[in-house]
This record gives sequence, C-alpha cells and structure tokens, in this order.
Amino acid sequence: MADLPVTEYPKFSETMEQITNKDRAAPDTFNPRYQVLLDNDNYLKQQLETRTREAEITLLAANWSAAAPYTQTVDVPGLKETDKVQIMSAVTKDTPAETSKSWEKMAGMIKAGEALNGQAVFYCLEKKPTSNFNIKLLGVSENE
Repeated sequence: MADLPVTEYPKFSETMEQITNKDRAAPDTFNPRYQVLLDNDNYLKQQLETRTREAEITLLAANWSAAAPYTQTVDVPGLKETDKVQIMSAVTKDTPAETSKSWEKMAGMIKAGEALNGQAVFYCLEKKPTSNFNIKLLGVSENE
C-alpha cells in the first residue's frame, strides 16, 4: 500500500467535500479527503513547532542608533516577517546575578520590535541601553 505524499507547505482547510451515497467506494473518492486530513495535521504540527522555537540573540551597546527612538537590527536566521514572536529573558539558572540584573534592566528598555526575513529590529523609545545583553525570541519559524 502506498503512502499519501507529505505536502511541503501544507495549508489548513476548514472544509472537506462530503461523501454521499452516490460516491463510489474507490481510492479516487477517499484519497483526496485523506490528503486534506493529512495536510491539516502537518499544518497544525508546523504551527505548534514554530510557537516553541527559540533564538537567543545578543544586542550590543555599540550598535544602537545615535538618536531616539534608539534602534538596532540584528540577524536572526530562520525568522520570517510573518512570525509573531515574543521577547523573553535569556537568563538561566546559571547566569551570574550581576549579569542577570544588567540583562533585565537593558531588556526592559525595549518597547517594540519588528520581525523581518532573517532579521529583527528593536526599538527603545526613551533610554538607550548602555551594555551588551542577551534576549530570546520565542516563535521563530526555523532554527538554522
């Protein structure tokens, strides 16, 4: 028995053709419907995986723009402009207390961000970060 093909970029379908009592019980009747179900499963799987992918990035104090709003653009492999990412703390249980305090203070200055294809732009509206710090982005399309 052959497998149905796995669609590379599955799309979610909210509808599927109904089988009637006039349909023949043959592969060409059932396979298109099975394909819709398989594509829906793979689409949902991809969406769940995207929501949990993280990318840790370093924002350098020297790379902020000179005037407010202070901006910095960083490369984020796998990020797409359609991603709906969340900024998270990069602090772990092993991060030294002084580093943690600095990272949290600097990250608190970020007031907005924008996802681009392969890059992210961060905006600090009032204060400019004065030291390097790490953050995580949650919801990056692909880890490369």
